[in-house]
Amino acid sequence: MTRTVPMTPRPALPATTLARLIDEIGRPGFGPSLLAACADLFRADMCSVFVPEGARLRCVLSVAADGKFAEQASRAYAERFARSDPTLTRYRLRRLQDSAVVRLNATSILDRDYLRQCFADGAVCERLTHLYFKQGLAGPLLMLNLYRLRENGPFPMQASAALDANGPVLSAAALRHDALCNTSAGASGTMPDAHAIARHLREASNGSLTSREAEVCAYTVLGHKQAEIAELLGIAITSVATYRRRSYGKLGLGSSAALRDYFNTPTASPLGYR
Repeated sequence: MTRTVPMTPRPALPATTLARLIDEIGRPGFGPSLLAACADLFRADMCSVFVPEGARLRCVLSVAADGKFAEQASRAYAERFARSDPTLTRYRLRRLQDSAVVRLNATSILDRDYLRQCFADGAVCERLTHLYFKQGLAGPLLMLNLYRLRENGPFPMQASAALDANGPVLSAAALRHDALCNTSAGASGTMPDAHAIARHLREASNGSLTSREAEVCAYTVLGHKQAEIAELLGIAITSVATYRRRSYGKLGLGSSAALRDYFNTPTASPLGYR
């Protein structure tokens, strides 16, 4: 599944897009809203957010039409390849007032495993990175990565300037989102994964949802499409639709949007995202 976007980036973030992004801060819909903003602004096909923690890198989110590749590539990058990424190596100890924008083309990557797992396997041709700094502190607080698919070609030249201008707002929103999710998730310190969401949905429904129904609902809350859920769970797309229909009936809901609202309601969700 691919995502095709126009070539010319916008110079500034539209107010309505920014409003939607702000509204989703601290909620499961933030990732898809961030990708929508980055597609609109920079013509990005994928995006991911990382937070440096000492010598390690923690993945906050990764969003793409191919959700499975995005998750696997982001995990591999954080756990293995970030240490040899020249972008991070170059800026890890620098003190900048605001931000830095770095473009990385897949053809310049010498590490074959890194190239395959984080670029080639997902048909990614280029990455555009925004490193978000705070004055006086060494190293970036946050790393926002944007990606272009091979079929759409590299980022347009104006994308770097657009990211330099708008990146601080997006990165600040992502940093705030991460802080709120850390508070909500408690000791785990991360945004709940599909398994945690499924468990909490079963508890909130007093056990009326089956394990499979809860899993399908969890991936729906995280913004995955039916085809992605089918691939992630190893079931047919028709089965995904059936589990969704049964779940919505048990919960008294009529749509995916209603499910996300249900999950974000403190009285329904032990996580209390709102």
